[in-house]
Amino acid sequence: MTLESQYKMYIQKNPENSHWTYDEWLSWHSKWLAESIKNIDPTVSDDFQIGPDGAYEATEEFELYQKYRDEFAGYEDVPGYSWFVSELRKNKKFREKYGK
Repeated sequence: MTLESQYKMYIQKNPENSHWTYDEWLSWHSKWLAESIKNIDPTVSDDFQIGPDGAYEATEEFELYQKYRDEFAGYEDVPGYSWFVSELRKNKKFREKYGK
């Protein structure tokens, strides 16, 4: 969603501010965002990494998945991380071979 569309939606939902220009709204919105960001709990894991299926927390399961992918390097159809975790949890033979 663009800032312009956010501005239009804001004005529609807040007609009492319909006199605001886009620049006035943008200035207010920027300050509002900055204050909102200050209120976010800063507790974030340092273990996040970008994996083949997006961002993941570097867990033992993820490390196991990386080893699994390395075993099949060169194959284009290696299943994704979510499938791997699911198999670890439900498939005993798979867990014995690729798990802890």
